[in-house]
Amino acid sequence: MKKQITRIAVHQSSKVIAAMYIIFTLPFALIGVIGMMFGAPSKFPFAFFAMTPIIYGIIGYLFFALFCWLYNILASRIGGIEYETKEIYGDGGFKSEARRIA
Repeated sequence: MKKQITRIAVHQSSKVIAAMYIIFTLPFALIGVIGMMFGAPSKFPFAFFAMTPIIYGIIGYLFFALFCWLYNILASRIGGIEYETKEIYGDGGFKSEARRIA
């Protein structure tokens, strides 16, 4: 069964992407902060490592919002991304005529 994505919710989708950027950059920020605490030489100030996840989240939100906005315009004019689906049951089997109960 073919389906098409005709619209992406800009704010909700951008929030999710921003949260993912924050989560993915936290380990790097923590490594930088821990390195500074134990005397590793660094050209970057402490605030750089502390603010990096926030900055990445904001930039990720803005760029993905722009992507969603542009996608929605293009999808309304030329159609959205198509993908195929199939129904499966909990045991991993495919839906078949023999399994239907009339």
